[in-house]
Amino acid sequence: MLATIAHFGRGNAPWTYWSEIRHDVLVTNGWDEAYNAQFSGSSSHKGKRPIVVSYSSDPAAEVYFAGKPLSQAPVAVVRNTCFGQVELAGVLRGARNPAGARKLVDFLLSQRFQAGIPLTMFVYPVREKTPLPAVFRRFSLPMSSPLTLSPATIGANRDAWVKTWTDTVLR
Repeated sequence: MLATIAHFGRGNAPWTYWSEIRHDVLVTNGWDEAYNAQFSGSSSHKGKRPIVVSYSSDPAAEVYFAGKPLSQAPVAVVRNTCFGQVELAGVLRGARNPAGARKLVDFLLSQRFQAGIPLTMFVYPVREKTPLPAVFRRFSLPMSSPLTLSPATIGANRDAWVKTWTDTVLR
């Protein structure tokens, strides 16, 4: 949804796009069902759907978990459709154990933890100059210019956008 808003702008165009494709879209209960049960390109090959909303690192994950050497990833990424997603951790105001929470955040930012992120979470580490595993360097697709919207714009419009998307796609 955010990618289409970032691509088409904040007028009616994103909702027109979703309205035009809604009969071809399957909305599942989560990523695991969409990727592993419905998507035809996943390593399970169970699904019948040729496209899934997922991550630009999927090619590396598919090669890593293939169980046999692959020279090419079995999945691809449509580069101009990727939305920049940042995952974060922080200490909440009023936390019962702020010192412990800070220690956890420090650990999450440590070189040791960050080095393990690519092959455990299949996302890029936040810590610059963290070496990437060979499979990630060869098969993942870093997005130099992903589609974006400011956090303030998302925060101010999220509820209305989700309602409009739901009304458009799931009606």
